[in-house]
Amino acid sequence: AGFEILAIDFRNHGESDYVSGYEPIHWLTSGEIEDVRAAIRFINSQDELSCQPLGLFGISRGGCVALAAAAEL
Repeated sequence: AGFEILAIDFRNHGESDYVSGYEPIHWLTSGEIEDVRAAIRFINSQDELSCQPLGLFGISRGGCVALAAAAEL
């Protein structure tokens, strides 16, 4: 359908990097927002992606992070 998808794990989840001293909680933290900012920076650094529209999608805490990050764009 012409979409490019980038799926991420927040820090200390799944196969993502482990950050010592960071304990994930159920609520949105600055760590998750920074993870999404990093993903957006990566997308914007790719010539074939940076000119495309960007949408964010998240479920539960990921939805909160998507809204918080989108508010900064």
